[in-house]
Amino acid sequence: MMLLKRLPGLAFKYKWFSLLASFVFIIFIFSMHWGFICFNWEPWSHLKTLCTDFGQKKLYGDLCPIVCSAKTGVDSVSCIRSYRAGNSRGSKSIFTAFLRAGDGTKVIFKSFNGDGALEESILNWAQIMRHNRSDFLPASIYAGIVRDLRLNRFDPLLHDNSYLLLKFYADRDVFPKLIGYCGHFYVTEYLPTALDSKMIDDSTSLEGWARRVHLAVELLQLVEQIDQESLLMCHITPSKFGVTNSGRVKLIDLEMILPKALVDSFTSNGKSCSSDSECNFYDCKSTCNLENRKCESPVINTNLQIICEKIFVGWSLPGRLLVPGLLMSVHTPMALASLLRQCAHDTHSQEITALVANRLSDTLAEIDISLEQRRINDH
Repeated sequence: MMLLKRLPGLAFKYKWFSLLASFVFIIFIFSMHWGFICFNWEPWSHLKTLCTDFGQKKLYGDLCPIVCSAKTGVDSVSCIRSYRAGNSRGSKSIFTAFLRAGDGTKVIFKSFNGDGALEESILNWAQIMRHNRSDFLPASIYAGIVRDLRLNRFDPLLHDNSYLLLKFYADRDVFPKLIGYCGHFYVTEYLPTALDSKMIDDSTSLEGWARRVHLAVELLQLVEQIDQESLLMCHITPSKFGVTNSGRVKLIDLEMILPKALVDSFTSNGKSCSSDSECNFYDCKSTCNLENRKCESPVINTNLQIICEKIFVGWSLPGRLLVPGLLMSVHTPMALASLLRQCAHDTHSQEITALVANRLSDTLAEIDISLEQRRINDH
């Protein structure tokens, strides 16, 4: 009690220390809220609640009997992210674990709580596509989305864009393998980040350049497959790509991977604008009609343009490259650098865009083969 009475005086006496401590505490709370800091006790708490509810038959899922079994449960749980994403999107928790069943596979758990505006838009769009018999997606895809969402409208997982993509594109081999689900958690294979800091930092050695080029070739193949599915990658960062043991690159963060027709409806919704940027949907760009000052245009850039700008070239300001990208190195040939600039700032016709894409693909393939042959000869 005496100490409590002295606290105001101590705080005033050591006011600079008190201010610093208060600032650190606020930053700590903020970091926990937005997922910058994550503790392993959080996922263990989630699993305990999950299995308690499963035991009381409050939830279900094909993985629940495995996850909640004392014999085939999980080990080595490690928190990646846990945050509250706003009232409209609910809270999320992401963590890795090893399933004791089988060969001790490392997996990643992701949760979703609450219905968000984006997921509701996906549902409405899927229903429209089904009624219009659109060719934007295979009939089985959007019909399945509508069917599952209608039957389980209050199941949060079926309002999660990432889960829907994993579920309905499972045979495309461009996303992590969906292993199963339990309650509001779904589980996928764990893939390490393809564009890790070690690879990005190694910009001088020829061996590092060879790895970068080969990874770029894999990324182009991924982009080609995503294009075939009429999907757009509307928010791209290096952390969104994973790599399998065989070297295949996959998208591991699917939150902003959306059907082109849906994104077109976002960018041409007729809202008021005074500049093109106001009509963009994250990295998916559009234009503002300056005559009536309304957003009326579909997406004008491509997945390849986004990859070239955000991954191959890097983060930049006008006239200055801030963070060099995957293909910006002392070994980058002038011809390749020119192609990358054309690709990253592409505002050309479809014919020129296709020409740049083909030239970039051929150039990288030639460099990749040449570097591999050189590696073989050196050994």
